[in-house]
Amino acid sequence: MNETDFSAGVIEVKLYFTGLIKEINELDKIEIFDNGAGFNDENYGRFETLLDKSKGYNNRGSGRIQYLHRADKVEVNSFYRKDNDIYHRHFICDGINFISNHTNERVTERADVSTIITITGFSHTGEEKDFFDHLEIGKLKNEIKNKFLLRLYLDKKKKAAVPKIIITFLKQDKVVFKESIAPEDIPDPLQSGTFTVPYVKVLDPKSDEIEWSTVSNKSEEFQWAHFKLPRSELEQNGVFLCSKNVPVEGIPLKQIKKNESLEGFRFLTAVYGDVLDKEAYVSHSVDSFKFPHQKETEIEAKGNLFFDAGEEFLFFENIEKKIDSVIGQVYGEVFDLKKRQEQNVVAIAKAHGIPSEIALSANFNLTDSEQQITDKIYAKHAQVLSKENQKIKKLYESLNNLNPTDDNYQDDLEKRSSELLGLIPQQNKEELGRYVIRREMVTRVLKLILENSLSVQETPKKGKAKGKKRRDKEGLIHDLIFKRKNQDTATPNDLWILNEEYVHFDGCSEMAINQIEVPNFGKLLKEIPKETIQEMSLKPGRRPDIFLYPDEGKCILIELKEPETNLADHLGQLTKYANLIANFSTLKFERFYCYLIGENLSRIDVPGDYEKTVNDDWIRNIPLPIRSIEKGKEDQRIAEAHIEIIKLSSIHSRAHRRNKSFADKLGIRIEELE
Repeated sequence: MNETDFSAGVIEVKLYFTGLIKEINELDKIEIFDNGAGFNDENYGRFETLLDKSKGYNNRGSGRIQYLHRADKVEVNSFYRKDNDIYHRHFICDGINFISNHTNERVTERADVSTIITITGFSHTGEEKDFFDHLEIGKLKNEIKNKFLLRLYLDKKKKAAVPKIIITFLKQDKVVFKESIAPEDIPDPLQSGTFTVPYVKVLDPKSDEIEWSTVSNKSEEFQWAHFKLPRSELEQNGVFLCSKNVPVEGIPLKQIKKNESLEGFRFLTAVYGDVLDKEAYVSHSVDSFKFPHQKETEIEAKGNLFFDAGEEFLFFENIEKKIDSVIGQVYGEVFDLKKRQEQNVVAIAKAHGIPSEIALSANFNLTDSEQQITDKIYAKHAQVLSKENQKIKKLYESLNNLNPTDDNYQDDLEKRSSELLGLIPQQNKEELGRYVIRREMVTRVLKLILENSLSVQETPKKGKAKGKKRRDKEGLIHDLIFKRKNQDTATPNDLWILNEEYVHFDGCSEMAINQIEVPNFGKLLKEIPKETIQEMSLKPGRRPDIFLYPDEGKCILIELKEPETNLADHLGQLTKYANLIANFSTLKFERFYCYLIGENLSRIDVPGDYEKTVNDDWIRNIPLPIRSIEKGKEDQRIAEAHIEIIKLSSIHSRAHRRNKSFADKLGIRIEELE
């Protein structure tokens, strides 16, 4: 039918299904009715002439052949007006004869101008058959509406006649579903506008490098309309270049995912213009555009001696750039929401210790809740870790190929170390840097305490000691490395300053021995009869400064003293703790690691069974035996104590050396922190 003669009316698409059972549908035939101009002599002449283009390049006659690729038979019954009379034209198209049984007769009885095209004998199989057998009328209605949305809107805008479209599903010739698209159902765009794209040509044909200059006063104008539709009506967001106001080719949409919705809506942006209707720029099958591409043109220009340097081009890339600028304008709301979501993702990732670059690479929807975002971040992190762990595993497995006796051993080891460092995320490197800096700050505070340089040490005391300065370095040092009167073994501590492993052990501070509880076992000491306590002058309420439980049968005892206190006067204190625990503990302890820490120790006071270490500290060269006091088993060796005397200044210098070693590897200049 001739679209220029199209008057207000009706188009009805009827799909007839067969199938005795309700759930089974098989497409039997399709009828398309309209009350337009019909197959008059002019329209029929175009139809019977294959590849006729008189109606426009978009109507080349290929559609009539495409029908027969999917159906055995197309039958046309058309009533049209000629010289105030009504004629009935009938013909059939099939795979053998393009047109057969053609009749064209004047109708003597009253008849309305209309056409019915009946398509039967479908040959589709597989996915095509499954599509029609499970086709839903609502989905078909939305597909038709969205396909012709721009065209219907523009017709309505021009106040041209917009037909009512009716879709009917029939089964066993009975209507089961019916939907319609009325002119009032066609929405206005949320936004609309225009943009121009200039033609370009080679700036200097003699130059080795091709540069493009804009052709003055020569450009093409494009128009665009941005529609907002309920997600129930639009399956995917999209931006389309349109020809004859019908979508032909999609443009990649990076701003929002295809199936994503925003507050229950999706978006369709249609770009149209006169240049998109020109035959030179549209493929024969009208499914893509043929605008030149800049890179391909430049390759041709360099390799073709006959390239016309004066030719003017409308590049597809330049059209896309302009469309991108439009997308940035119409999707401003989406960009704002996306930006807020990215900020939220980074905050969640930081709170959970996950690198932000990994979190941002997860696949989020704009409507995701905080819980969904968190779940996706963890899933992505696990995926990345899995891949990285495989790389790390292979890297470690390659170590068996190293030979320490080879001349290039150190170089090979350094190379593998660099590869491993490259697998550590940047955020983790930053965390490691903060970790080292924090530790150096702890050593710095220790030094300040020893020098009486902390502000709190200069602040006069209140109460009875009013006016006197605070000099209890022991308490400050104690709280620095392990908070006093602390029963919570999970509380962070800085015992690494003494030994790296000690931060991981369960323990407590300033707790009476008979109140200490060993994880998963209960009280450290069993109940001791009062008469035993009195008889042996036991003191189960003794309070070691720090008690740690590293493993079954072992414990660590740490005693801190003021820097001015002579450590030699307190060597027996740790032995008393060990004797009490070894003889009356609920568990069997066989090995005690005892540390007496202070600053003042004269060499003349150190017992002869102690040896000086490389760090200027002292260690008992033979473990001290712990003997039983049980009757009948007196003097029987039941445990041993390893005792060390360590200076606070030595602890500071050792910790500083370790920190500096780590810092140097990370490129942190610790001396700048001083």
